[in-house]
Amino acid sequence: MLCRGLHERIFIPSVGQTAVVNHLKTHNVMVSARPGAGKTATAEAVVRANPDTPIAIVTYSKRLQLDTQKRLQSYPLVDVFTFHGLASRFFGTLIHNDTLFADMRRSAIPPMWNDVPRYEIVVLDELQDLTEDLYWLTCAFITFLTQVSSRAPQLLVLGDPRQAIYDFRGADQRYLELSSDTLSAVSPYNWRSAQLSKSFRLSCETANFINNAFLGGDPYIQGSHQGPIPLYIHGNLQCRIAEILECIYPLIRKYGHENTAILAPSIRSNRVVKLIIQKLWEEYKIPAAHVTSVPSTYHQFKGSERDLVIVLGTDASYFRFMGRYLPDDCCPNTTFVALTRARKQLVVLHSHEYSAMPFVDWAAVESCAEVINLEDEPPKVQDKPGRPRQSGLLLPQNVIATDAARHLRQEVLDNIVQPPLPLSHCIDAPDKVRTDFTKNHWEPVSDLNGLAVTLDFEYWLTGKVAAFTKPMERLRRKKNLEDDTYRAIWLSKEATQYDADLSGFKSRWLQMVYKGNKFDWMVPYLAASTKRLAEQFSEYNRSALARTLTMEESMEQRLTIDNQTTRLVGRADMIHSRNKGRDVTIWEVKFVTTLSHEHIVQTQPFPRLVLYNVKNDEKWEISTTLEHAKQVIEEVLRAKVHVQWGNTYHRNGNRYWL
Repeated sequence: MLCRGLHERIFIPSVGQTAVVNHLKTHNVMVSARPGAGKTATAEAVVRANPDTPIAIVTYSKRLQLDTQKRLQSYPLVDVFTFHGLASRFFGTLIHNDTLFADMRRSAIPPMWNDVPRYEIVVLDELQDLTEDLYWLTCAFITFLTQVSSRAPQLLVLGDPRQAIYDFRGADQRYLELSSDTLSAVSPYNWRSAQLSKSFRLSCETANFINNAFLGGDPYIQGSHQGPIPLYIHGNLQCRIAEILECIYPLIRKYGHENTAILAPSIRSNRVVKLIIQKLWEEYKIPAAHVTSVPSTYHQFKGSERDLVIVLGTDASYFRFMGRYLPDDCCPNTTFVALTRARKQLVVLHSHEYSAMPFVDWAAVESCAEVINLEDEPPKVQDKPGRPRQSGLLLPQNVIATDAARHLRQEVLDNIVQPPLPLSHCIDAPDKVRTDFTKNHWEPVSDLNGLAVTLDFEYWLTGKVAAFTKPMERLRRKKNLEDDTYRAIWLSKEATQYDADLSGFKSRWLQMVYKGNKFDWMVPYLAASTKRLAEQFSEYNRSALARTLTMEESMEQRLTIDNQTTRLVGRADMIHSRNKGRDVTIWEVKFVTTLSHEHIVQTQPFPRLVLYNVKNDEKWEISTTLEHAKQVIEEVLRAKVHVQWGNTYHRNGNRYWL
């Protein structure tokens, strides 16, 4: 509990947090903490009770690490790390991704932390997200502390099995649930278990809705305050946008644009989310500066909260597209995470195309929420739980090329693609720009940088930008584009709008325009970047190159795998055609810190590829056959959409292993 006076912040531990502090005096402690139950506050309670004790706190996410560090900055003996940050400190070298982590583990390099503090307490947060490599690091770190201190540290382990949603990264919640066994070899103390069931985030009404409608009546979460009952809207979500906004816009005004979030299992191809965001701006003139907090996927928003949270995808469509390998008689962890993000008002949007999830207690939905049916017909009758779970390959109808490798474990990509990484000098253009100095809002722009450089190269070659023909016609004086400064600003602005129109997500464009962004971040860098790209074609005559190079071309490739067909769709930054079209090379131009295997997969399946990073002059040339290129994509899609059972789920408080 936090009490704020005129001059200071007063922290008062809850009864449950105080019990954890007392247990930790003589035992290791495993805490199962509900969403919003105060895991960070529990760590603070431990620190306050042991102000003269060196304590290490290890978190899963960078955001949580920064928040915890800020909260505990007045305690000089406390260090807060992410797992990757701890590995970097432990081995004396920067380890910022899982590939480097795995390489370090295989190399068997001894720890290089000579001045390590003698930590007497180690707090391990979000342990349900632990992978095998992170478990190895945890054991190595605790063993090292024991050796240098001649005493094993006490362990406080925190997490929630129902929030284990990173299995696709190799996370295993058993590291939390069985921590008294998995960590017994490195810590000799007996274990105590504790639960923090009271959520300081959720209202009693929201907790009651989740417990009864989605958790089968299990009182898993206790709310901490009174609030409005959840709003459950059923209807044709694409055709009823106006009616939906009539329901949710008053709530957005009530709680504030910046305190609103829209969540869905997937965002990039979600037309309903795009329509909501676009109509909020067009019809209600919601400042785009506040729209940037939305939308998010369930996974992206884990660890975050807002006063008003609008959730899509909690109907039976989830088991058809996202969770086809999951049992349908209990709540998926991802759904649980999404439903537990609202501090005040929860809104659920249910598509009329699908019934409620089979396990959902519809009577509890009607009694615990305000149900609004926008259709004349009632919702579809629920299927009975117990449908056969699907494994194996299930291709979507379309795959966006840039999404093909997204959310794949790094080691999977490493096994598919293994090129060397050259070192080069960087052009230090910003990868994000500030759009609101008062509220410290930022927007990422590295993708826009790559697009601006490609199109500036086209202008250098041809004197025009084909993708921006109409904007060029609107220019009062075309000679303005001969000015490097003006052209850099114009290209950055047009690239931002072009991306918004192409993707359907206009929040970045609207925010920048609304806040009067100058679009000038590439002014010091565009000329040098374009020159660097042009040097890649130095052996060609400029006029001849202009005739054989096309920019921003739509591309499509059909793939058939195991008698299933999908369309891989995307856009090529540049296509270089030689020998009368018989020799074609696809160029993908990036402006990133370093190229990755994910970038390579995004450029497949074409036999001649060049992946070029303007920022550091890194260039990967890929020559293969069309068949081999398709094989790469096939491996990636199999790894991405080929489902194997082996997941954990919960039902009525019990744990089941598949």
